[in-house]
Amino acid sequence: MNPAAITLALIFLIAAGRKLRGMPTSMLRAFADLRMPVSLQRPAAAWAHLAWQVLTAAALLIGPITKIGAASGLILALLYLALMARAKGGKCRCLSDRARTIDAQLILRGVLLIALALIAFAAMAGPIGWVASIGLFAVILLL
Repeated sequence: MNPAAITLALIFLIAAGRKLRGMPTSMLRAFADLRMPVSLQRPAAAWAHLAWQVLTAAALLIGPITKIGAASGLILALLYLALMARAKGGKCRCLSDRARTIDAQLILRGVLLIALALIAFAAMAGPIGWVASIGLFAVILLL
């Protein structure tokens, strides 16, 4: 099993779970906080995003399609980083129910999420993969 894929799946499931409680309002609030275009601030887009996170997590955990899940996770992580960079100084409900100001620390979290997705895509296993994955997971949650 790919430790980075498991870790990335867990992060996407935590994020989806936190938004699921108040769907679609919770996701729409997050979209507005990130200053997403108004045309994308629709319930259908909120549900599609939630489904993308959950399907990505599932794909990361299914051996034969782990690379597809890692590629999808990488695309999500790149989109998150681009949105945060664009909305710097705005708010983000990243891995949380409460809004935080987007600062260098949250952008670093986005960069680390990309690193984790790349490790998952490279299928790094063994002790180094586990240490890198657990370390990145801890840092991402602490930031």
